[in-house]
Amino acid sequence: FRSDYFWSTETRNLNAQYLLRSINTSSILVSTQPQVQATSQSRNVVAGRARRGSQRQLQDYVNDHQEVITAAVIDVLPPRYRELGATIEWVSPLAEDNYVEYRDVDFLRAVGLGEFAKELENFWPSGGPSWDALGIISDLSQKMRPNIVLVEAKSHLPEIYGSGCQAGPRSRGLIENSLAAAKQWCGACNDAEWTGPLYQSANRLAHLYFIRERLKRFAWLVNLCFIDDPIGPADQKSWEAELKKVNVVLGINTAVPFVVDVFLPALESIENHEALEIEDGSSQSDRSSDISIPEIDEAHE
Repeated sequence: FRSDYFWSTETRNLNAQYLLRSINTSSILVSTQPQVQATSQSRNVVAGRARRGSQRQLQDYVNDHQEVITAAVIDVLPPRYRELGATIEWVSPLAEDNYVEYRDVDFLRAVGLGEFAKELENFWPSGGPSWDALGIISDLSQKMRPNIVLVEAKSHLPEIYGSGCQAGPRSRGLIENSLAAAKQWCGACNDAEWTGPLYQSANRLAHLYFIRERLKRFAWLVNLCFIDDPIGPADQKSWEAELKKVNVVLGINTAVPFVVDVFLPALESIENHEALEIEDGSSQSDRSSDISIPEIDEAHE
């Protein structure tokens, strides 16, 4: 696991140092071409510079304000992470990689789990979640095993809802079986609707379950909500209320382990992208105490 991560990081750093000098990076970093889903003949990813919304917000945070988004995520995790000085290595969406968003086996490879491609194939059909951002948590002293960060980002309330599962009969059976297993793990009601408008939220939970329970690797699912994005302004209270409604519809009555909510101000609402500050003792850090999670995610457990 660590070997895959090490070499992928080394390759990315060398590419950034030597390859980008010889090409016109402006066409890559600020491309205004529409986002294109790669076909099965190429890479199964979404790539390109976003113009607006949660995708653009996340691209800007990950590439221009990494310290802020990293601190915001670490802040909602159990205190042990802060005590160990944990940090996050973001592997997507990176400007140097044309802001790719990985899915299917590509997302496993991006976080160092490429050897589990067959397990994913048996769990979920191709065309699974396209992850808004991916990261790996570690600490300098290496007392903690790497933790994967899966990010689902939203800029306006209606973005939470979709048209439901559109899979054909052949894939539908596999999806429903995996969702049923994830429901049980989450403590959700068996009859809750997970293939309707909240299918996106459901399949993200299912993949968290897959990594933690099927692969026995450490992972966190981050619901990242941007406050007052001009595309559809919503304050933190509105986001919190909507996320509660989501859990009710999904039949979830208690906090799901290893799922956290993070709220960040939309960058467009801050003149000239001023330096951002995370206030000590904010409501984000308070919420981490509501999650009853044994601190098992360390190498010396």
